Amino acid sequence: MKLIRILISIIFVIVVGAWSVNLILSKTVRDHTPPVITSESDVLELSVNDDKNKLLEGLTATDDRDGDITDSILIGTHSKFISKGVCDITYLVFDSSNNVGKYTRRIKYTDYTEPVFSLTGPLMFSSGDTVSMFPKISLMDSLDGDISSKVKIVVNDVDSSKVGTYYVTFEASNSYADVVNRKLPVNIVNDPIDGPQIELSDYLIYVNVGDKINPKRYLKSVSDKYDSSTNTDKVSIISTVDTRSAGVHQVKYEYTDSKGLTGHTFLIVIVREV
Repeated sequence: MKLIRILISIIFVIVVGAWSVNLILSKTVRDHTPPVITSESDVLELSVNDDKNKLLEGLTATDDRDGDITDSILIGTHSKFISKGVCDITYLVFDSSNNVGKYTRRIKYTDYTEPVFSLTGPLMFSSGDTVSMFPKISLMDSLDGDISSKVKIVVNDVDSSKVGTYYVTFEASNSYADVVNRKLPVNIVNDPIDGPQIELSDYLIYVNVGDKINPKRYLKSVSDKYDSSTNTDKVSIISTVDTRSAGVHQVKYEYTDSKGLTGHTFLIVIVREV
């Protein structure tokens, strides 16, 4: 009986010792196994207005030691557009041993549109003056936001010494490599400094093919040094806009005061496919 007790004690000591050694080894042996990210679907459809956290929707991350680490998933880099509004996003997750797991999923922005130009004033300059267009131009992207700083001029045939309409091509790209290229009219005029000033609510608008446009609705006000009372109804509007097909057009606004001084301004109309 005494021998049996001794044997049981020895076996107990051996088991406890083996368990302790295994525990120590499990704590000290380096973990080289990365965590794994899985997704409920291969393609995630989003709106450009969705919160960025929506990009994490349907993802799960697990680690063989840390367990569920879904809350640690990070949004990594995105690819160029594969087609309109479609790209791949790579996600990252780190475990407590600093192993990284990666997963790439396709994202489709169902309402994505190309970057949109806007103007704070007309692309109109007095003859002989410096033609400085960038302060008037903005470019907004539905995903990247304001990308005005990325706008560059690729073609410029403006001769500021001669009155007339010229065309300048502006180009920019967002972080998804979607390039927008627009050829816009730039007008050199010989309006008197003290002549009438015509203000519009917008100086560049987008309309779809087939839409109707009323140029008068963009006419905001007329101010004049010599005529205390001005009437927007007396503004002449000359429009070359044709919305039957995509293209760039402009509307010319003209006002002559009682002194015979004439002022102008211009509205650019970009007609695009739906």
